[in-house]
Amino acid sequence: MDEGLHGKYFVRQTVGTASVWVSRERSPKEVWEAVCERYGYDPEDKDLKGLLDENARIGSPGGVAKSPSEMLATLIGAYALAGGRMDLLLEALHTDTSSITGEGGG
Repeated sequence: MDEGLHGKYFVRQTVGTASVWVSRERSPKEVWEAVCERYGYDPEDKDLKGLLDENARIGSPGGVAKSPSEMLATLIGAYALAGGRMDLLLEALHTDTSSITGEGGG
């Protein structure tokens, strides 16, 4: 699961792998070349119309909440107890640090 803070909400996304058909004509050139390279095909081969990428990374909606998931909250707590720099953690989690108020910060 990927989770990030967007404004005041934690947005979750379930991430996994799946088999995906990559069409030569519908894919950006960079994607087509990367898939060909991964499976050992020549991206310039005009007879090759598409490939099955068996390890494509896909994401699906996982929900929105006002608080982090239990897993993320546990990681934040462990980081704080281990003496981690909370200012750096807040910067990583929250893109608009000027809107954050609280104790610590360094």
